[in-house]
Amino acid sequence: MDDTIPPSAPAPIVTPVTIPTGTPLPTKRNFLPWIIGGAIVAFLLIIIIGVIVGASIIGSLFHYTPAPPPPPPPPEVTVKPIISRFASDSAILDLRDQLKTISKSIDSVDLIEPQISPPALDLNINIKQN
Repeated sequence: MDDTIPPSAPAPIVTPVTIPTGTPLPTKRNFLPWIIGGAIVAFLLIIIIGVIVGASIIGSLFHYTPAPPPPPPPPEVTVKPIISRFASDSAILDLRDQLKTISKSIDSVDLIEPQISPPALDLNINIKQN
């Protein structure tokens, strides 16, 4: 058996064969949705981490402490008025009566004086151009 091709035989025709690789070679168009999606995911992660850290900082700054209960009201004590020995003295009683009459005379004085009241002003002002 001879492995050589006889010289009178025509040359074989070779056709290129494509082997499927599963995904096409990366191009700028294929990367654009992945870049945009990755940027959105990274932005959302930064926002979520910021909210969590901010909430913990605010929670530590404004720690809630309940208000203490109000103190109980003091017990009611009835105090008897101390009457002075001068309260029933005749000179004090006369002075009290004189103060009452002076107070009544002051209350009856009319303090309105119509002759010194301000003048009535005519406030009907028309600004019309003829």
